[in-house]
This record gives sequence, structure tokens and C-alpha cells, in this order.
Amino acid sequence: MKRRWVQGMLLAGMLILTGCGAKNSSPVENGKDYTWNDITVMLPEDWADRCTIKEDENGFTIYQTASYEKMEGLGYLCSFEKSDAWMNYGAGENLIAYTEDGTLYYLMQPTDVACDTEDQTIVEEYGSMMEEVTAIASSVKIDADDVHYDADQYVVPVGAILPVTEENLSDLSEQELYLAANEIYARHGKTFDDTYLQAHFDACSWYTPAGGATAGDAGLSEIEQANLKLIKAMQTAYEAEHIYPKSYSAGETAEIALLDNGVLNEVSYTVTGKGEQVVCTLTIDGTAYDLAEYIQMHAPVEDAFYVTDLVENIGTPEEDDGLEIAVLDEGTDGIGATHFFKYDGDLYYLGEVGGFPFRDRNAGFSGFNGQGGVMDLIRYDKPADCILQGYAWYNSSEKKIEHADGGLYSYYEPCKLEHKGALTVYFSMDETSAEQTIAAGEDIYCIRSDGDGWMYVRAKDGTEGFLPVTQM
Repeated sequence: MKRRWVQGMLLAGMLILTGCGAKNSSPVENGKDYTWNDITVMLPEDWADRCTIKEDENGFTIYQTASYEKMEGLGYLCSFEKSDAWMNYGAGENLIAYTEDGTLYYLMQPTDVACDTEDQTIVEEYGSMMEEVTAIASSVKIDADDVHYDADQYVVPVGAILPVTEENLSDLSEQELYLAANEIYARHGKTFDDTYLQAHFDACSWYTPAGGATAGDAGLSEIEQANLKLIKAMQTAYEAEHIYPKSYSAGETAEIALLDNGVLNEVSYTVTGKGEQVVCTLTIDGTAYDLAEYIQMHAPVEDAFYVTDLVENIGTPEEDDGLEIAVLDEGTDGIGATHFFKYDGDLYYLGEVGGFPFRDRNAGFSGFNGQGGVMDLIRYDKPADCILQGYAWYNSSEKKIEHADGGLYSYYEPCKLEHKGALTVYFSMDETSAEQTIAAGEDIYCIRSDGDGWMYVRAKDGTEGFLPVTQM
């Protein structure tokens, strides 16, 4: 059974998990095993006097002793729990292993500082211990039959073994629902005409294309059929609930209530001329706006414009400042750009995102999350001609699109990495961290990147880790 590395990044209260490893090595140095029931983890040797462990019928919880001695429950670092229910309800709950009979194993973490904050020495120790939790989680061993450590490669990892509920799926984006529906078929070896789907599943170590484009159509279990039915119902409900973005034909006048006052505005968009002579014009209630005064368009999409609702009335009335108008430019980089405008009696520019995050121009899903967030594609040359999926959001108070910088970006379509010899991958973006070797000849896919010097890669044998671009 493949061993896994769990890479953790606690960002904005959300733990991002990745990793399956193949070598029986642990990122925990000088560790000592701790076992509860069928769960074993390796704790750093110097934690012996620094942590307090409490067990119950579901698992065990690890606390920082210095905080716990001040008040019971304080100093919460993490817990490892065993359950027969799939929990997909919020930040800090992470499925790290499961068995085919439906036993699930979780790593639970706090989403905020949980130590005694009055003593700076305690705060610093707590911070250093928190940094070691992901290494501890990566050492987990489950003493059971048919254990899988690849939950992070699925949207719904239990889709073939347990019935899922609407609550399980309620926080999934349209992109995640799209993947969840198709991964049920992918388990049966189905291949996909959609290059986005095919690239996504090719990069999963569990996926073996075997049955062609019709695989799984008639061979789904009762559980899979029920889960697929629910997921598709959730997709339909998502589309019905999120009525924006909407596409409108260029050259025609549409009546749209751009402001949150119910008053209809007459809106049209035209593109005339070619090349350096191209003119893009938005006309609202009879006033024409030449977009050259706001942005430079290289190869504008001429047949349509879009109306979006980035915040979708989820905030306060003060935050809901109406709808946006989006125009598209094919650009020169192969991914294009979407430009957003607001109108409040006058037109002003919000900013742009890379790519076209619209269902009819994307891979079958919307790149909007309904909470101000929108997919932002970034051209990247490691490997050559790849695209990273970044994230941008609408700052309603500043009235501008802001881009998330730093951290790890997913590849929009995982790229296959061409290599001749063996490659060394690391537990973290540090060549002194624990390492594993991917054998020569293994198919390797680029899963994430920092957009600079590191990629997170996965081999089809399940080995994965961080690869410095200097090895390419």
C-alpha cells in the first residue's frame, strides 16, 4: 500500500491537503510512534514533555501542554478521529484515509490560534508545534484492510462506498460539482472528450482509462447511481440559484437592472474595426463609452458580452452594489482576459482576470463562486505552455478586482512532465526536507506550482512531492 505525504498550508482558516507517497519514510525526524486503536502516528521526540494527549471513543486529541495546564482544552493542536460518516462541512476537517468498507479517518485542526496568548513564550512554542502537525499527519498508518490514502485526489472520495447527502455537497462550487459527477464514471475507466476532464483524471494515481467513452454508463452500483443523481440535482439547483453570469448578444440592446433599485437600463456592446483600428463601445441608457479610455483591447470577442453578479446579495445591502458588465479579449497570450465594469450613472473599471470564467466558454462550469471570487488563469512556462488556476475577488469597498498572490496555484489542466531519469521530490519547498524518488519511466503530472521555483508533482505510482524546477 502506498504511503502518503500530507502537505499542509493553513491559509485563511482552510487546510489544503495534498499527497500520496511511495517510500516508507517519514518527514518527522527523530520521531516516536503513538498508537490509538488502528491509527498510528509518529510524534517528534521533543514533544514528549510538550504535548498532552487525550483519548476518547472516536480517537485522540493533541494539545500543547503549556496551554492545557492553564485551562483544560486550551492549546488544541490537532486530533485524529475515526468515523463511519463523511464530514465535508467546513475548514479544519480533512479526510486522510478510508477503507472500502466505509471506515473513515480524519485529521482535525483548529482554524485559529487556540493557545494561551498572554505568554509570548507559549505562543511561539505553539506556533512551532503547529508547523509540525502536517508532518505528523503524513506519518499516519492505518492498521486495516484495503486502506486508501488518496482522498485528496477526489472531490467526493467516498462516492463509491457511502451515500452522500445534500449537506455534504452544499459548499461545493460548480467546478467541484462538475468534477464530482464525472469522477464516478472515471472510477470505471471512462475516457472523456473534454480535455479538461481527461487531463484532470489522467493526473490521478487511481485512474486507469480502460473502458472508453461509455465506461460506467451501465455498470454503476446502487450507491454510485444514487450519489450521481444527487450530484446532478445539485448541479441543476446551483445553476438555478446562480442566475448570473448571463450572456447577451453583441449589437443588440438588452434591458438589465444594473443597480440594486429595480430600474431597467438599456445596455448594448459593439465592436467595430480591426487591429489597431478596433473600437469597443458600451452604450448604457443612450450614453456611449469608448472602452479605449479604460483598457487596451487586443482581439476583442465580438459576438457577446456578459452581465455578472460577483457578490450575489450575500453581503449587507451596503456591499450589494449591483451587477457588473464583462467584456472579453482573446489577447495575445492564448488565455485571454475578462474585463469587468460597474455602472452607477457613470461607467468605471474594476479590473480583469485571466481567461473566460463563463460556462459556455470554459470547460462546462462557471468560474464564479458566488461570494465575490472568480477564477483567474495565469500563463506559466514550467512545463512549457501550461496554465495555472489562480483566484481573484471583488473588493466591494474598494470597488476593484484584487488578485491572490503567493501560495500554491493548481494547474488548470495538470501537465504531463517529460523526464528521462529518476527525480527527487521533497516534503516541502525546501531541499533539506524529507525526500522521495520517482523512478525513471514513471508518468509524472504537475499538480500545483508556486509560480516561481517549485512544482508539486504526482507520479502514477502514487509518489508525489515538491520538485524544484532546476531538476527539469
